[in-house]
Amino acid sequence: MGVPRQMLPLLAAVQSFETLWAYYSQSGGHIYDSDCRQAARDLAARARELASVDPRFGQQLATTTVNKIAARAILDQLAAWADGDGLAPFPTLAESRPPLFGLLSGIKLFLHVELSIPLSPTITMSAKEIEYSERALRWRGYLPDEFLHAARLDPDALVREAGGAESVVVIGDIRRSQQLMAVARDTEGFVRLMGRFIQGTRGLIQKHHGLFDKFTGDGFIAYFNEALCKRLGKNHMDCFLRFVREEKKFARDLFTDFTSRVDLSLTPHVGLAVGADLGQVDFRDVNNHLIAVGDAVVWAHRMSNAGDAGEIIVHAPLAARLAGVPGIALAPRDGVAKHGIGFSAAALTFAPGAENLPAQ
Repeated sequence: MGVPRQMLPLLAAVQSFETLWAYYSQSGGHIYDSDCRQAARDLAARARELASVDPRFGQQLATTTVNKIAARAILDQLAAWADGDGLAPFPTLAESRPPLFGLLSGIKLFLHVELSIPLSPTITMSAKEIEYSERALRWRGYLPDEFLHAARLDPDALVREAGGAESVVVIGDIRRSQQLMAVARDTEGFVRLMGRFIQGTRGLIQKHHGLFDKFTGDGFIAYFNEALCKRLGKNHMDCFLRFVREEKKFARDLFTDFTSRVDLSLTPHVGLAVGADLGQVDFRDVNNHLIAVGDAVVWAHRMSNAGDAGEIIVHAPLAARLAGVPGIALAPRDGVAKHGIGFSAAALTFAPGAENLPAQ
């Protein structure tokens, strides 16, 4: 019974990988990332072990092909993906499904015959798993990927937890975007520019563990939350500073490159104005829409309106917390918002070479 006993671990590995791959591939790679890769490692290891002691199975891997790809080559590709960072074993998730289906079907058929199993076991999903996948898909556009890929925490609970903690609210607005669109050589060029802006900004929010809210047409809203950052071993003030420093450079380079190619010089210049404030923000899910309510959201919006292209304006509560942080400077920028409401604020700038901002 030596060989059959080694078949059972492979059968279990196939079933585990199939279940996790179903979640992973259907979610576009947003659910069970690390678990699916580990299952792929186990599957490859168990298959190689069996092939080393059962020549018939080794021969099947060597001679069977799926879409002209040898089964062993598919297995090797799967193992390489498990230890890499690509989205899928083959170029795309869609291109990966046929060879993986063929590989797994062939392995299961061999095992079921050898083990005298009359029917292939069906994959079942528990109600808890389905509920988790639905919540993860619901929040994948908002929460940092670390929570959905590895932590496997309840996303709804995370959002509620964030509402009970302090947040740095960041609102960006592209100054003179309508003028930019008017002088662009073609509509498609402007659309590509905004696509690059959206993709780059989303990437930086994710990189620095922010909670993304929405794009506003010519800007964005994001939150760097104390509770969420703390779960990842980060400080929300530090994450905010790193984000706005990189976002400012990214936007400056993006718009400088684009405006250098348009027909007219843009005076005053186009660019991103950023406003920020500090406070507690209540996050709610209302009919699958994220609703964020708090004074800091209102004041971050006012700070964004008060700034010009390339400026970062922080409201007084946030400026007070940032006072004395090495690598930054705060210049007074008091003013009057709409409806005659006065405010105290500061323009935040970074010292040249300020690469290692300390946490607060």
